[in-house]
Amino acid sequence: MDGLCFLMQEICWGDLTPKDRNLALSQELTTWQALFDVQEFKFPAVMRASVLPALDLDTSSRGDRESLRTIERVAAICQLSGRTPNANAPLPYQRLGTSRALFNLSRLDLPCRGSVPGEYVWVPAYRVYLGADWIGDASVEHVLTRAREVGVANLPEVDFLTGPGAFIGLLAKISNLHEAPVAENIEPGSDEVSLEEDEEAALEGDERGRWLEFFLWLGVNQSLRPVHFHDVEDRASGWLKTANLQQPEGWIFKNADSRFWSGYVGRLRQQLSGAQANSAAIPYFYDLHDLEHLVVLLDAASRDESTEIGRALYEHLARNWATLERFSKARVALIAADNVPGMRSKPPRARDDELFDGGPDFWLARLQEGSFCPTGHGPRRAAQTWLPTLEVERRFGRRGRTGSFLVPALTVDSTALKGKAKGFAQALGVREELTAATFTLEDARILLVRLRDLFKEDFDAGKDMRHELREVIRPAYRNLFEL
Repeated sequence: MDGLCFLMQEICWGDLTPKDRNLALSQELTTWQALFDVQEFKFPAVMRASVLPALDLDTSSRGDRESLRTIERVAAICQLSGRTPNANAPLPYQRLGTSRALFNLSRLDLPCRGSVPGEYVWVPAYRVYLGADWIGDASVEHVLTRAREVGVANLPEVDFLTGPGAFIGLLAKISNLHEAPVAENIEPGSDEVSLEEDEEAALEGDERGRWLEFFLWLGVNQSLRPVHFHDVEDRASGWLKTANLQQPEGWIFKNADSRFWSGYVGRLRQQLSGAQANSAAIPYFYDLHDLEHLVVLLDAASRDESTEIGRALYEHLARNWATLERFSKARVALIAADNVPGMRSKPPRARDDELFDGGPDFWLARLQEGSFCPTGHGPRRAAQTWLPTLEVERRFGRRGRTGSFLVPALTVDSTALKGKAKGFAQALGVREELTAATFTLEDARILLVRLRDLFKEDFDAGKDMRHELREVIRPAYRNLFEL
């Protein structure tokens, strides 16, 4: 790394532990620090000295940033990061968080697949996506592939991280850790956590897992990217500019459909009116996201009567619900009218007692309103759709046909309806319990229209329909009257 020099441990203090070193060399360390500004190794300090200056939007030059564009330097940063990476706290969302000091590291350029084999396109980490070669079916690559197969034009260009093969083996080359001899004697109590343990050293694990944790922490995306209104490289579009729920200035919201935006804000105001807060307080958006590329994919799914795109999109979002769930709720800051948040210490933050739940985040509300859920009736809105439960199958399933033949039930892979993934259906508002209380007049109308569309042609042609009457039509009417 440019601008870094390390003291040679073997010459300066040999095998001394950090505690013994500080005791034996206290005067020498003080002198070294005074003369040469020698610092104790900490990952944030190393990044501030060697990497972050090249990623600053105001002071860096293009040449500074391009100097970091080698896989070897990316590997060095990964190795130096040790235990710091936390995939559950991605840096692009730490602008006001506990890892703010490393926020700009999410702009680190990473090698992505190029049009020519062996060549890379370097893209900021927060805009990069993991392909199927990294995370299999959970990748958005499957959604785009399915859309191309259906014949959708003008799909978004997505930058996928180059495959694992380009990275595996690099960390071992620059590691100075040594494995213990096979016949090493294990001393009693050696499994205890020592006060001298190196907290900067990486935990043992497979190299692919370390790389994946590192990339997810930098902000590389495994699902469609939740984009905050103050995105990583947006300027002057922070929460203070959203007083009274003004539309944010960030690029992701600039071109939001005005009618949908007005409806969303209206529902939010209604929800806030019931909050136990000062009615004179001024509301600000604090956390609000839209999903990158969602508008294009949602529109394509709603037009695709085969439901292939809708199925791929639904399964992608459900499989990544463990990641997306933390972005499913909007947060609003209610600031007292006599308070000026811009005067708070930099960067200005809302206090915990000023933050309120704003209901579904913008992207989730967009999905709730969109007709993309794949059913046997074509793409439908979540509120019109049923989970394929045993009750749905019992009442409306027929020989060789699922319940979605007569009522709009989800037709997705079973793995997208189990465990954590099921939470996505619940967040969308897909209905689960088929009872007399949940089956509405609109549901009855949909069932009758479906029966008409299925059998009108045969009826008009005078065909013998006794089998259909016995197996489908009469049981459907019987269940309709029961519900």
